[in-house]
Amino acid sequence: MIPQKDPIIIYGYIFVCYHLTEFLLHRLMHGEFRRSSLLFSLPYVAAQAVLLGEYFFIKPLLPLSTSMVTLGLVGVAIGLGFRWTAILTAKKSFNHTIQTSKASSHELILHGPYRLFRHPSYTGWYLYSLSIPLLLGAPVSLICFSVVGWHFFRERIRFEEAYLIDFFGRDYLNYKAKTPSGIPFIP
Repeated sequence: MIPQKDPIIIYGYIFVCYHLTEFLLHRLMHGEFRRSSLLFSLPYVAAQAVLLGEYFFIKPLLPLSTSMVTLGLVGVAIGLGFRWTAILTAKKSFNHTIQTSKASSHELILHGPYRLFRHPSYTGWYLYSLSIPLLLGAPVSLICFSVVGWHFFRERIRFEEAYLIDFFGRDYLNYKAKTPSGIPFIP
């Protein structure tokens, strides 16, 4: 059995590291501060509150195994590693907000993790978001994060890809036909 404090302390470190790294990567790629690069939204804060509520109030009723915590940590590491590799690969073509007009710096990225998935940063984030509830032994949050996250990315990918087709035309359509989105069951 793992001491109750350890997973929540690990979560705290991961939470701070994730948000700080996202902010620094945006600053590195774009040379500016944007509040949106801190990635806090009302739904996100609410999800974190539910997760923490489940951890502190429901989790004591469920045993937290070493293997569950380990699986959560491995998922976090793979998910964030994949996300940050995608961001560094895309450089200025990556942005936290969907771009609705093509900038001169935009290019269609087809190498690195983009060879595997059209949206590797989303894939990495989705894996990360499903791994945090595992780390904290929060099954209700795991189910909620998987469903809500999937719907969020389905709509976001649909919206974003309309602009990517507009920006890159046939090149993007060919890429889309050959490369999965990276989120299960989203074509």
